[in-house]
Amino acid sequence: MLKHLRFFILFLMVMTIGGVSLAQEVTLDFTQNTWGLPTDYTKTAATYTDGTYKISFGESSNGHKFGGSYLIFGKSGATLSLPAFNFAVEKIVVTGNKNASGKVEQNIFVGDKAASTNTTGAQGTNTYEIAEAYQAAGNIYTLKVLSSHNTQVTKIEIYKKGGVTKTSTTVSFGTDYDGKTISLKPRESFKAPTATLTPAEAGTLAYSSSDEKVATVDATGAVTFTGTTGKTTITAAFAGNDTYAASSASYTLNVAEALSLTGDGTKANPYTVADVLAIVNAGQQTTDSVYVKGIVGKIKTTADNIVKYKNCDYYLVDNEGDTDSIMAFRGKYLGNTDFTSADQLKVGDKVLVLGVLTKYKDIIELDKDNYIVEFLNQGTVKTATTVTFRDGNDKIYYEKVGGTFNYPTATLDPEGAGELTYTSSNPDVATVNAQTGEVTLSDKNSGSTIITAAFAGSDKYEASKASYTIVVSDPSVQTKNATFDFTLPGNYNKGTSNNDGSTEGDMAEGESIRQDDVTLTVTTNGSPSTRFWKSKDKIDFRIYNGAKLTLSVPDGYIISSVVTAPTDPQQTIGDVNQQNVELTYTGTVKLNNMTVVYAKVPETGVTVDMDEYGYVTLYYSNRALKVPECAKALTYKVSDKGLEVSREYAAGEVIPADEAVVISAAEGKYTFKFADGALLTKDPDNKLLGTDETKLIEGDATANYFYKLSLDDNYENIGFYWGDADGGLFANQAHKAYLVVPKSQANGAKSFSFGGNGETTGIDAIGFEKANANAPVYNLAGQRVANSYKGIVIRNGKKFVK
Repeated sequence: MLKHLRFFILFLMVMTIGGVSLAQEVTLDFTQNTWGLPTDYTKTAATYTDGTYKISFGESSNGHKFGGSYLIFGKSGATLSLPAFNFAVEKIVVTGNKNASGKVEQNIFVGDKAASTNTTGAQGTNTYEIAEAYQAAGNIYTLKVLSSHNTQVTKIEIYKKGGVTKTSTTVSFGTDYDGKTISLKPRESFKAPTATLTPAEAGTLAYSSSDEKVATVDATGAVTFTGTTGKTTITAAFAGNDTYAASSASYTLNVAEALSLTGDGTKANPYTVADVLAIVNAGQQTTDSVYVKGIVGKIKTTADNIVKYKNCDYYLVDNEGDTDSIMAFRGKYLGNTDFTSADQLKVGDKVLVLGVLTKYKDIIELDKDNYIVEFLNQGTVKTATTVTFRDGNDKIYYEKVGGTFNYPTATLDPEGAGELTYTSSNPDVATVNAQTGEVTLSDKNSGSTIITAAFAGSDKYEASKASYTIVVSDPSVQTKNATFDFTLPGNYNKGTSNNDGSTEGDMAEGESIRQDDVTLTVTTNGSPSTRFWKSKDKIDFRIYNGAKLTLSVPDGYIISSVVTAPTDPQQTIGDVNQQNVELTYTGTVKLNNMTVVYAKVPETGVTVDMDEYGYVTLYYSNRALKVPECAKALTYKVSDKGLEVSREYAAGEVIPADEAVVISAAEGKYTFKFADGALLTKDPDNKLLGTDETKLIEGDATANYFYKLSLDDNYENIGFYWGDADGGLFANQAHKAYLVVPKSQANGAKSFSFGGNGETTGIDAIGFEKANANAPVYNLAGQRVANSYKGIVIRNGKKFVK
């Protein structure tokens, strides 16, 4: 019992020690601007404090700033140095912003040495376990960006080695002040809020002002203005102690001379462009979103990039022709939705935009995440429109060259908003009437085309469009369709990757998935890997910049068309009408499905393998064949000599369709090209017939003998021999000829031989070969036996009993 108790106590001690080894000691919070960080990018080195700790930025290419609820800095080589701590540090946890880059690489350094392991992505939490050699108290830890991206940080947590877990605390000035900017005029009265610490028994608060030239703050939080304009951040900080963790809160005071403005930044009374220029130039912008109205004076983003990146950079002016402007940076469309077409925004449109004012270099702008709230045209809001095709949008139709297409028409909702215009992406395959939508398929070209119905928009109505795809194939060519449904990765024995760390949907270079006869292979991966991706309940197939995929079909087939949904300008489909087609990517593409149309390679002729004996038969019921060089084709008729050549087709001549022939040539491969034999007639005396498939031949076995081309029993002489033991019907091979001779003319012959030793020259006739009474005798096992053998034997192909 005592032994068990000792082990239990030891277990509790280990658990207790283990529980305090990673105790959080310090939290640096960047969700509020308690540090007095700039709201415009600053590229030079700078140091900031929240009243308790100091942080330092090195000089960087993109700079650093406060982004409203997070710290942002970059790009490659940018650094954030933390304060020196008087305790050993075992772990540092950096929490990013959910909209941050998923590609940014970063790590913790001590001097120029990495103290932990590189991480990728700043949307979530990155944990840096500090190597033991760099855990000492007094080290300066630096968060360094290692890739050409910005990083975003909401908080940094420092874990003390061997520390004791502390109770968390919070400091607050109240929701009307925490993290907010209050604009004041010089000498304007201001009642400063008092901060509260929770729990109150944790300790006392210390107040500080980031710029005492603007205002000072006393131990109670009371603020005294100096009369100087400018900004200062008032911070209430709890330093923490052995029991409670440190915390702080702040608000910013912006003391400035009153500006003469037209609006107040509300939806009911938005700022004008002139208002925004005055506010930002006076440094009086805040991190709050404001409403701005203006006229679109210039669209900076190209049409392709609007669709590609789903946002738009454009300039606003107060009046058409004004040179004073502000930029809407990476602006979103109406209601904070993605742009889907460049037609959705035009120069001259009057818009109401919601966003945060900022200044980047010399450009005054609405920061990213701004969006259009309304289109203002003569005091009205643009009404949304939708275009819908009869059978639904994004459908795929499969048609034949020269065929008649039952084309779907589109409707515009609301009715009467305007007219639709139809276009075809590939007029060589199909044209469309711009007004009616009537489609005419090419009478000679195969391929695919996208038919689009578009409404250009008006002062009252928004632009919109819809489309469908037509895949046109040659009717003489057998085609097949295979559709990869990327929303069902289980069909391809794949799982899904996601933000929780799963990589089950990732595809390695060289890895393939298959749909019917079509194989899709990852030739080259982008960054990150090509993968099936799950976001919430939606699954798609994602391919990234630099990736290359290859579509392949079996031998004898070619790919005639590739259609993906949705279409994306960052995806390039290589030349089709080949067995392998390459797809390349210049950005992130998200696919729901991919349809591949493939067809049998059209045959141009028939290849015949000629062996050493120099004779084969050939038959096609529906193809005329041109005799190649160094070969000839023969038909045979019955004469008193036996069989003799009835007609000879020399090299370059055409064998009519349905003409069965014997081919005579030296050993080798010979290609008989398909030819036009419409005006040719068959040899009426030809005793050769044939079949297009392997089948039992048809005929009157009571009146005729049926022969096939083969070697004799000694594999020496080639000729026509009974295909059946009694000269009856037998199974003929596909595209081979057989010989039919009336019994009245055959004189009982079992075979017609071309001659001994496989001789192939100078043959004008095939002589009769009658049953030989002295022919060898064989037993049922195929062994040659003496004439004295007793039992069932075979002679001349017939069984009898001796």
